[in-house]
Amino acid sequence: MKDTWFKVRQIGAFVLFILISSLAGMMTGKPVMMIAYGAFFLVVTLAVLYVIRNRQRHFELSQGTNPMFRKVMAIIIAILALALPLLVVNFSSFIPVPEGAVAKTLGITFVLTVAFLILNAAAVWLLNIKGETTAQKVTGYLLIVLAAIIPGAVMAGYNRTTVGIGSVYYIALVVIVLAYSSYTLLVNQD
Repeated sequence: MKDTWFKVRQIGAFVLFILISSLAGMMTGKPVMMIAYGAFFLVVTLAVLYVIRNRQRHFELSQGTNPMFRKVMAIIIAILALALPLLVVNFSSFIPVPEGAVAKTLGITFVLTVAFLILNAAAVWLLNIKGETTAQKVTGYLLIVLAAIIPGAVMAGYNRTTVGIGSVYYIALVVIVLAYSSYTLLVNQD
C-alpha cells in the first residue's frame, strides 16, 4: 500500500509540475501559449526522466556512459538559462521596450541575469563549500537576499502589477534551476 501511495504522489507531483510550468505561457499574453509551454515542459521532463531511468538501476547510481553527452547537455542548458530572460524581454508584452532601445534593454537584461547567477553561485559556495565561519555563512545569506532583490527591483520600474513582478520571479526561478542543473551535469555530481 505504501508503494502505491508513493507512485500516486510521484505522478501527482509530475502532473502538478507540468501544470505550474505551463502557466509561464500567460506571460506572452496569449492563453493558447499555456498549451505550448506545457507541451515543451512535458517533453523536457520526460526526456530527463528517460535519461535518469537509463542511468539508474534500482537503488544504485551508475556513472554516465557518455561524458561528452553530459557536457553538451550542460552547455545547452546553461545557454538556455542565460537566454530565457532575453527571450522573455524580446517576445513578451509585459515588459515595454522603448522603440530603438531593444539592444540596450537586452544588454542590460543579460548583465543582470549574469549578476543574478554569480550572486547565487557565490552564496552557494560560501554556504555549502567554504562556510566554516559565521561571517562566511552570514555573507552567503546576504548574497542570496541581494540576488533575490534584483528581479523585483528591476521589474518595479516597468510593471508594478502582481502579474508582472510574479512573472519575473517565476523566470528567475526557472533560470536558477536551469543553471544549477547545468552545473551538476558539468561537474558530474550525482
